[in-house]
Amino acid sequence: MISAAEVQHSLKTKFLGQTIHTFEVVDSTNTVAKKLAETGAPEGTIVVAEYQTAGRGRYNRKWYGERGKNILLSLVLRPLGSELTRLLTYLTAVCAAEVAEDRTKKRVKCKWPNDLLLNGKKFCGILLECSWQESTPEYVIVGLGMNVNQENFPNEVRSTATSLKIECGREVDRVGIIRSFLQHLETRYLQSRVKGYGSVLAAWETRCSMFGKEITIDRSGEVLTGRAIRLDSDGALVIKNHRREIRIFAGDVTVLS
Repeated sequence: MISAAEVQHSLKTKFLGQTIHTFEVVDSTNTVAKKLAETGAPEGTIVVAEYQTAGRGRYNRKWYGERGKNILLSLVLRPLGSELTRLLTYLTAVCAAEVAEDRTKKRVKCKWPNDLLLNGKKFCGILLECSWQESTPEYVIVGLGMNVNQENFPNEVRSTATSLKIECGREVDRVGIIRSFLQHLETRYLQSRVKGYGSVLAAWETRCSMFGKEITIDRSGEVLTGRAIRLDSDGALVIKNHRREIRIFAGDVTVLS
């Protein structure tokens, strides 16, 4: 079982991971992190579990994870009122991609809005959940599920899932991944507070292959079709549909051509 002491050993961060709660089993690390945030947990508090009984992605989809093989992590952020919390998804994705690329020596692709792919298969998902007081975020929970050493997957996802071990052919140190991810995330998070998220969005776009292509976006049953044009500075996906531009903040993307 991953311990707080292991992660914090030689961890070079100012606040991310300075408080860590580790569990053998939880229903969801995001749920645990939310409870901690609501009772005053400081920014940077981390929840790590070996297994989730009710792990989930967007739209309450089930997250499959073999016990003791992967990284199931949630962290508490308390962003400034002026920050655009939706941009934290891109920030998290870029940091997770950089760490995975360092371990596998393979290019990670980003699928809008919150999936990471290696060789066209998903190995990592991100789930943000926010609590607001009027128009100001009280806290943001950043959930990260990364397939690290898992090699066997349920039939439902076997053809679409992969892991770092599958891609690099060797066991990967999960603690090292967590430590490196936290260091990357804190550095970019603090930089973005001062300089904005332009460099984060640019780094994300270079890893996404949908721009310039025809796509469909399923927004809970409403399907839009258009050409993916760009990301706006607030994180919106812009598509061109019948000579007009439409800004999208959520949905499932399928690339048509």
